Amino acid sequence: MNRGILFLTFFMLSNFSCSKDTVLDNNGTIISLKPLWQSSTNDGSGARFMIAQTAFYDNGILVSGKQNNTDALMMLDVNSGDKKWVFQDFLSSISSYSLDFPVVMKNNFICNEYYFNMNLDMSTGKTVWKNSFFDYSYDRLNNLFNGTIYCGNRGINNLGKKPVGAYKLDMQTGTPEFILPVKIDTTNVLVGTGHSDDVSCVYPFVYNLDTLISIVVTDPPISGYRFRLTTSLYNLSKRVWVYERAPLSNGSNGGVNNKPVVSGNNMYVCSGVGFTGFDMLTGNIKWSTNFTGTDSPSSFLTSSPLIADNKIFIQNENLYLYCLDPKSGIQLWRQGIFGTCSQMTYLNGVVYFVCGGDGKLYAIDAANGNKLWAIPSPDLKISSGASFDRYVGLVPPQNGQKGKIVVTTGLNAYCYEAYK
Repeated sequence: MNRGILFLTFFMLSNFSCSKDTVLDNNGTIISLKPLWQSSTNDGSGARFMIAQTAFYDNGILVSGKQNNTDALMMLDVNSGDKKWVFQDFLSSISSYSLDFPVVMKNNFICNEYYFNMNLDMSTGKTVWKNSFFDYSYDRLNNLFNGTIYCGNRGINNLGKKPVGAYKLDMQTGTPEFILPVKIDTTNVLVGTGHSDDVSCVYPFVYNLDTLISIVVTDPPISGYRFRLTTSLYNLSKRVWVYERAPLSNGSNGGVNNKPVVSGNNMYVCSGVGFTGFDMLTGNIKWSTNFTGTDSPSSFLTSSPLIADNKIFIQNENLYLYCLDPKSGIQLWRQGIFGTCSQMTYLNGVVYFVCGGDGKLYAIDAANGNKLWAIPSPDLKISSGASFDRYVGLVPPQNGQKGKIVVTTGLNAYCYEAYK
């Protein structure tokens, strides 16, 4: 009897000790979790920029911050949080923006922000090259193919000096090389809106031994429609168009365009309230859906979609995360969240992201949409503005251990053991 009481007492104390590090709400969602480490990323104050997605190299992960009140990139040791190096060799201040769609190629971190692009050696923290193109507002360095980055540009601020179309980067210097122009619909275009034609995606791939380039273009706005998407396909091997213009949407007056995602020969794009899957080989739309209705506002932002586990995950401003079947576009589940989220990342059946509405780090079960984590920033105890940034870094599993999730607050970086 006494042994039973002692065992029960020991069991209760043991579980109470564990619960101090992990707290669950009434629904079983983890709302507090002890980090593996934290690392200071800001020795001053002011606005900060963010990295849109993970840059991981040699047991280090790249985060953004401030040093001496100046923008900085920092390589943190994933096991301790110690700084390996700090980089501040930017062409200009980039606070309040994010480094969208960076490309990680071996030890190179290649990114752009409006009028500059740069190549950072992640092994040393030194600049490989950096360039500024004030007559050429190109962005989205988002597609790496055979060691070369392919990208598009935008007509706005172009001043007529650079043709709108597909480009590739000289990887030794970062200089863009023009490949081909694209057709733009300029009929009845509205001027002075701040929006223009935009080559949203240049995606090279191989089909029947030929190199093809799938291009997604946003035409300039017309009355009632700010976003009008079309696609084209070019055979780079044979230097001939497969097709030049195929419409992807009837138009939308709200939302933003984000980086498309690809699975097989299919590409999935979002524009305004619409989300479309199409066959890149033909330009034919396979399915299209609009997130409208009584629970959806008429205009909202969509996160860049994520394809994982044979599912598509997309979040929008109507406070839901959606899971779709990539073959049909049918909704498999949805989960209520809080506003525009970070780029999503996936590991072992779990989707991770930070919500802009409440600043919490979420982990969602990819199979059913159940909330596993809804963790607020520990730095909210220090400052009411120190919620988690819209950034989630993923450290892959190593040596039989779980992966790690790294997030930042503008004050510190925190590392958590992945859910599984």
